[in-house]
Amino acid sequence: MIEHMHFRYARPTALGLVACCALQLAAQAPLNTLGTALNINFFNTVPGVNNGLFGADSDMGSPAPFPGQLDLNAWDYFVDGTTAQAEGNASSFPGTLPTGNGYAEGGTFATGVNATDIDGFRCFGIQPTGGHFTSGNLTLRAVNNTGGPITRLDVSYLVHYFNDLERSNRFRFLYSVSNEAGSYVPVAASIVESPLEADTEPQWVSNPIAFSITGINVPAGGYVYLRWLGEDIAGSGQRDEFALGNISLTPMQATGPTLTASATGLPAFSQVMGTPSGTQSFTFNGSMLSAEVTLVVTAPYEISLTGSSGFVSSIELDPVGGSVPNTELFVRLNSSVPGASNGSVSISSAGANTLTVNLSGNTTAGSLPTLFINELMASTQAVVADENGEFDDWIEIFNPNATDVNIAGWYLSDDPATPTKYRIPEASTVAVVPANGWLLIWADNQSAQGDLHTNFALSATNGESVLLVGPDGVTIVDQIDFGPQAENVSFGRQTDGGLPWVSFATPTPNASNSPTSVLEFGAMAPLRGWPVPVTGDVLYLSEAVSATVHDAMGRQVAELVRAQQLPLSGMAPGTYVLRTNDGRVLRFMKQ
Repeated sequence: MIEHMHFRYARPTALGLVACCALQLAAQAPLNTLGTALNINFFNTVPGVNNGLFGADSDMGSPAPFPGQLDLNAWDYFVDGTTAQAEGNASSFPGTLPTGNGYAEGGTFATGVNATDIDGFRCFGIQPTGGHFTSGNLTLRAVNNTGGPITRLDVSYLVHYFNDLERSNRFRFLYSVSNEAGSYVPVAASIVESPLEADTEPQWVSNPIAFSITGINVPAGGYVYLRWLGEDIAGSGQRDEFALGNISLTPMQATGPTLTASATGLPAFSQVMGTPSGTQSFTFNGSMLSAEVTLVVTAPYEISLTGSSGFVSSIELDPVGGSVPNTELFVRLNSSVPGASNGSVSISSAGANTLTVNLSGNTTAGSLPTLFINELMASTQAVVADENGEFDDWIEIFNPNATDVNIAGWYLSDDPATPTKYRIPEASTVAVVPANGWLLIWADNQSAQGDLHTNFALSATNGESVLLVGPDGVTIVDQIDFGPQAENVSFGRQTDGGLPWVSFATPTPNASNSPTSVLEFGAMAPLRGWPVPVTGDVLYLSEAVSATVHDAMGRQVAELVRAQQLPLSGMAPGTYVLRTNDGRVLRFMKQ
């Protein structure tokens, strides 16, 4: 069980993209002084970013740029792919840029990148198409030359779009401090979208964007990666142009409670169900704190401060002197069901920024434990009632293993063509088959009654199939095909988990199958009783027997010793079962 622990320390898609004025932060885009902005435009030379007026000529960039070129030590361009690729792929430096189209005015269709003047500023423009920047990205790398850590970066820029076409597109921003795949964090305040309907008299529309990136810790000499992404939203046909410019980057240090972490995401985890994945870790710290630091991870992930034990869902740390020193946090994936799992670690403290480290992973089923469909009943008006007092069809699962098996997330079905017909909820706490024990599941087509009630019933008239399917929805752990069934007679394995399958005159739900109750084993004549139903106070039997009598809940209410009449005066109306000492069963109803 996962517990809580506490510790104390001693667009440019349809919008042509125009990167107006400034959009490059490369490994060489220098952040030199705290509090002093690095202003990037495509007009003036910025060492490490661009050489003079950006021309978007055929060869747009070089690690040693000529006049009109961008510095590839700072820039990288992803031409086209899925949104997930454009968001999460790692950039390479020196980067690559597509072939440029030179200078273009708004509304001039030229697939790819161009140079555009808007309001007197030179911008980096993009004309998206079906195979260019839908989705794509432009990434700028900046280097920390301040001599100390950067814990906040103030970012501003202009995004322009030219809405002359019937298509809506989005332009937005992400950042990373590691450039690892999956580490880029989106900034909601950066989203700019072009309208679906074209303007009657289109002109460039400017959108000033400004925000602060907090919760980062870029050490001296370290890098921060800034990414602009374009993607389609709606509509068809050609796309609007986008332009990006007037970029300003101001390195800062936080002046209040601050949390920082070494990563914004971890590489994908891989786990075989039943065993936790290997661990991964990142470090975090806090300064100027006035309250405890709370770390919370979403299930099915777990966290620990040691990496070898103590994995839990949440941890609290008390700062000492307002600080939490650099601390390593270990993370693992521990899912009880197969499939993909996305999650996050949240790190928070009152008054401070909240950090989020994104997690992803996949769990495979591996080898599943052995379980058996052990017994079933497809027609019943007695024997055993569910928690609602209803006599419904049931399926018994037997676990021959020495440890409990949790089948939450597993499937049951009465149709081999639809093996995932009913799934036991993944969060179920009652779907445990005990070691060397049994679990009863009600096949009553009343799944709203609980986790162990399926959305199908069994057919006693024609017979059918019952399947127990693993959590992958594919692996059939056990299957039985049965024919027509008699009322109040169960069909099961002669011995638990064994063969053959036989009919039981005395069903054994949630108990071991007993050969003495199998109809085929009975050598005596059937026991009969009358009247049926009983309207008086005596049930007459076809012969004298020694027997016990049980009510519908299985409780013994009477006993006979070599008697041929059963007095009923003290019994309430209802259904009863008489079991003789030689294994015969007679069910009757008193009115």
